Amino acid sequence: FRKLEKFGVRLAGHILLQDHGDAVWYRNIRIRDLSKK
Repeated sequence: FRKLEKFGVRLAGHILLQDHGDAVWYRNIRIRDLSKK
């Protein structure tokens, strides 16, 4: 991701869940805005 401008610096955007070719399951994923605290 080093070629992406401002990677790791942006305050908002998309979330990517990776599997690296293996079987994966995602359950009970919770995302919240921590800046409001």
